[in-house]
Amino acid sequence: MKTVNFSQLMLKYLARELTPEESVKFEEYLTQEKYQKEFRSQVRLEKHTIEFLYNEETKKMDKAHKDKIFEIIKSGEKKPRFFINLKWISYAAGVAAVLAISFTLFYKKSETALIIDDNKITLSVPEESVKEITKEGKISFKTKSGVKVVQNGDTLSFNKTNLNTKLVYDEMFVPRGKNFVLKLSDGTVVIINSSTKIKFPENFTAGVNREVFVEGEAYFKVAKNAESPFIVHSDNLNIRVLGTEFNVNSYGDKGADKTETVLVEGSVGLYYNKLSYSRGEYEKMGPGMKVDFNHKNLVFNKEKNVDLEKYISWVNGEVIFDKEPLEDIIKVLERKFNVDFEVRNKKLLKQKFVAKFKEENIYQVMAAMQLSFPFKYKIENNKIIIE
Repeated sequence: MKTVNFSQLMLKYLARELTPEESVKFEEYLTQEKYQKEFRSQVRLEKHTIEFLYNEETKKMDKAHKDKIFEIIKSGEKKPRFFINLKWISYAAGVAAVLAISFTLFYKKSETALIIDDNKITLSVPEESVKEITKEGKISFKTKSGVKVVQNGDTLSFNKTNLNTKLVYDEMFVPRGKNFVLKLSDGTVVIINSSTKIKFPENFTAGVNREVFVEGEAYFKVAKNAESPFIVHSDNLNIRVLGTEFNVNSYGDKGADKTETVLVEGSVGLYYNKLSYSRGEYEKMGPGMKVDFNHKNLVFNKEKNVDLEKYISWVNGEVIFDKEPLEDIIKVLERKFNVDFEVRNKKLLKQKFVAKFKEENIYQVMAAMQLSFPFKYKIENNKIIIE
């Protein structure tokens, strides 16, 4: 057997591809403390997953070998992020999570590197040229209506003015691979996800509804103002609040005609254009609720006590998939990493995964997926092709 380092053997172990000869070498490595530490730092079993090492899938493994592996794993404490094939979960009935894998030290790079365009965030202001924004840059200017705009890192603030001016709407677009923070003149903070466009007033008028328009995904922390309700428009859905925090997603990953609203705190009223809020024709949401609105058949589907982290983790740069099919996952990855996918093996599109990652790059994420479900991919014409 040619010389194979420990990391390579560990990857093959996790993928269940070790030859008998490699298994012996792998166990030899694990007699040394430094390799045990590396193994523990990369692989963890959750609290109630002892069954995994003794399920039907692993019965053929030598019991002494399984015991040795488990003893090394359970001696660790840190719980890293994970990317798990859903089929693994079914092997240990009733277990919340089976195997956790951290990919911060190693991953298999493709021979062909992706060329990822550095698309710019843009701000369109009436009667002015389109302004390009970078997170590292700093801009400061005054609009034609007298509103001062200042950038501080990844936040662009519109400062309130007492000038009695007409409503002037600006538009910001955040491209794939980026997110940005917009602070409106009333103090409302909007965290904007990738591939999202938001249209908003430079300055709000007292006693008048505060209205913004969103295409994509954004998280709102609305400044309270009882005299001026805040309304978010997503196509023909209207989300009306006084002061609250909520997430709006109109990407259409699970249906082009759907807008998803998740409420973190406060209360909101949802209604579409043919309804009247003043006549009480709206759906009321409470904290912890998710409402999907179908623009085609004008139906609200409500769900209580949802896992909020799953829907708003992107605000902190984290991505969570909970039993999501690959066809939905790649849409999120395309936006987050500004890459394109082509899945030639159509059977894989329905394969479901449970995943949680934050700092990993696209190569590490692909390596994680390969560990949990064997498939090949290549980079061709600057596209990730899954075969």
